[in-house]
Amino acid sequence: MRDSNVPLASPFLSERPSHTLAAARQIVLPTFEDQHDRVFKVAPRDLLEYLCISLTGMSSPLHVWNTSTESFSLRGVDDTESGRVLISSLDEITSASLIKRFLTIGTLMRRLDILTSRLRNNVGKAHQHLHAFGHSLSSVLAYFRATAAQLSSSIPTGEPDIHTLTALWTACGDVEEQLQDLAMLCRRSEDTKPDLYTDLPLVPAELLSVIYEHLERHIENSSLSTTTAIHAYMLTTVSADYFERICYAVGYYSRGTLANQSGRAEKVGTGLFDDEEEDEFVEGTADESFSRDEQFPRFFSADFSQSVLRARRSLKLLQAARPDHLILNGSWTRRKLRWFWSNDEVEAAWLDIEGDHPSTSPHSKRSNDDTSSAALGTHYKAGIQAFALFDLEPGTHLGSQAEASLSSTKDPFQPFLDHFPEQLPSLTPTLPMLRDLVLQPLSSHISAVSSELQAVFLSPDAGYLDFRRHLTLLRSYLLLTSPSFKSRLRAALFTDSPEADIEGMGARSMAVRARVLRSSKKHGVEPSSDTWVIGLAPALTEGNSWPPGGSDLSFYLRRVIIDALKADYMPPDKHDEEDREKDSLLEEAEWRLGFAIRDLPVASRARWLNPRSMEALDFLYMNYHPPHALDVLIPPDVLSKYHRIFAFNLRLMRVESIVKALFRMTLRRDTKQPTFETLASSRRLFLYFRFIAHTFVNALSSYVYDTAIGGAFHDFLTSLSPSSADEPHPHPASHETKPQTTSDVFALAERHSMLLDDILTACLLRGNQKSVGDVLRSALEVILKFGLLMADLHNGKVQEYEAAEPLVELFGTFRRRMFALRRGLKAMVDKTAALGTAASAEDAYFRVISGSLPQVAARLHDLLTRIEVPETWQDLPPSF
Repeated sequence: MRDSNVPLASPFLSERPSHTLAAARQIVLPTFEDQHDRVFKVAPRDLLEYLCISLTGMSSPLHVWNTSTESFSLRGVDDTESGRVLISSLDEITSASLIKRFLTIGTLMRRLDILTSRLRNNVGKAHQHLHAFGHSLSSVLAYFRATAAQLSSSIPTGEPDIHTLTALWTACGDVEEQLQDLAMLCRRSEDTKPDLYTDLPLVPAELLSVIYEHLERHIENSSLSTTTAIHAYMLTTVSADYFERICYAVGYYSRGTLANQSGRAEKVGTGLFDDEEEDEFVEGTADESFSRDEQFPRFFSADFSQSVLRARRSLKLLQAARPDHLILNGSWTRRKLRWFWSNDEVEAAWLDIEGDHPSTSPHSKRSNDDTSSAALGTHYKAGIQAFALFDLEPGTHLGSQAEASLSSTKDPFQPFLDHFPEQLPSLTPTLPMLRDLVLQPLSSHISAVSSELQAVFLSPDAGYLDFRRHLTLLRSYLLLTSPSFKSRLRAALFTDSPEADIEGMGARSMAVRARVLRSSKKHGVEPSSDTWVIGLAPALTEGNSWPPGGSDLSFYLRRVIIDALKADYMPPDKHDEEDREKDSLLEEAEWRLGFAIRDLPVASRARWLNPRSMEALDFLYMNYHPPHALDVLIPPDVLSKYHRIFAFNLRLMRVESIVKALFRMTLRRDTKQPTFETLASSRRLFLYFRFIAHTFVNALSSYVYDTAIGGAFHDFLTSLSPSSADEPHPHPASHETKPQTTSDVFALAERHSMLLDDILTACLLRGNQKSVGDVLRSALEVILKFGLLMADLHNGKVQEYEAAEPLVELFGTFRRRMFALRRGLKAMVDKTAALGTAASAEDAYFRVISGSLPQVAARLHDLLTRIEVPETWQDLPPSF
């Protein structure tokens, strides 16, 4: 008789015991038997034991590690066979799905273990970031092993069944997801074969960029706190050595501070770049000016990366300029540059920047318990703080504080995870904002280094490094604004006498030319009227060869510099104290200034081989040798711009001498025969052409020296000088009234280069002004041909009737050039003014780049107003 208290069996197989369901499935769905297919039937109790072993990446009685594929395979199954695992009461698909998660965890754990072992074998300073990455990876793997062991030990006591197995499967879901993401970061995903592995970046910046991007993606996607903490921990660990090296490179750490922490001392300015590499300043945009092979992490902004490069170069310049500077030799304690994540650390760093809180130590407090724990290790270095445990009273180590201290020495990732916030602090809600706060101390130091170096070059007590004094020398001699130097150079290179001898020459150039002629007669060379060219000194064209050379030319040009320096800086009416002050400048400038011969290729510049051409003096230029630390502000490319202006001024001086010589041809009392004695119309045209040429050359010369050079240079020097009440009145052509500040010496160098660009623009010497500049140079060349023609007529090489027609043609050409020059100048002024008006007042960057456009437009308009073309020229016949 059936007991009424015993329930009846359910009619549904799914509600029957698992073995009943398995038996029914076996009868209804029999499995296909294959001799090459091995089926392993495992009970949940045994499978659970095997899978707990596989979770740690170890081989189990069921699965064994395959070194060739770096994955787990069934034990005893060779390459020609296939194997399956069937869990009692489950079908094949369910069994495979249940086992896969455990095998994935074990496979990834084993692969990452192998990667860690390989990273440990990498030796050398170049792979320090890989060592740090391997250390952080091993710490995270230790955490995963502890987590797997904890999950395995949390299985309820009793006979394990399928429900116990599925509970463990569910608990391992987060571990699988975190390991898959970590394997993707390490380029060791489960579906990647070993022969397709990609090595980790050998450049520290690239590895840091990869970790940072993974971390940023998890923060934006609000991933699990543990997943985010893993990447934050790896970023903190790997970046520690990189931050230390970059801080040493820019002098953020003094030579004494970090030497006590790391046990080694490094010279400031080293540790990140090649010390033997010589930095060179190249003009251009920011990213072109400082392009280097050194790579920075992508979380460094472009401006910050360039600031680091500039700070490193600034530090080297500061070492060369002021070896005793406090930044180089000071001993100060700075907050260690590192990543921090807790709210307390972020708040402390924020207050430290605001100046309301002292700088925090590398291990800031995170909670009240951690505060007391950190206090215990106050007298111990960072690596041995755990020994503070022995300073406690007996029995205190049983407390949670001591346990936390001991656990931190065994597993560095676990304390980091315990104090990692669920989300970023409110002061830095995004990772870029936290990055800016972390890098803020270094950014402030970089600004301080740049400001100190700039102050050294602009200080009134800078001595031979006074940038303003060097600018004054460059303006006076390379730009020919010194009256004494210009007059002596004119006497050495040019003449306004229409004759080849020294009769009638000005008393100012008599001494120089007498020495030249005495030297020429000593060597048996007499001046020849056949070789002399109007406007050039007779001694330059001796010997029927061009360009001139020899020691005599070098000697007399050297005497020009020395005599001009004495006249400028050693006037006889000065007091002795001022003379001694200027004497150091005189002695230094004597060897910094000098003339040199430019190597001009004969094939491409054949015109400079002809003394009758406008390019005849292009072989000569004036060089300047700045001090070593100051060459960053006066680099070779800027000096080349000075040379272009110097060459233009030489051409202008030659044309001035030619115009004066044309006047002397008709003003000398001993002239035997007047010009164009028999041709009255040609004489009138000659006199009118001479007057127009003289007016044009005088207007152009006064504009170049007073406005183009004088006004621009005065603005620049004023911006470098401190404002004072007794400051002299501004230059008449000046448009700038307030001093300007720059971020560092490299920005100052860019401003110096822009100053020369403005002068070149005002003189129509830039490449984008080729059309108008060619017209101006063509007008000067017409005056040169006019002078050559009249000199040949004066010397009897041509007759009056032979010179009449060329004179008409030259005047017509000059008239057309003047009309074209005015049209081009007017169009250029309108275009430049329009560009300056288009500059937005709110766009600071565009305002800096185009800040000189209004001044350039004003200077070009000044030139336009100086060059007057009579309206009657439109109706004037070519023959006048």
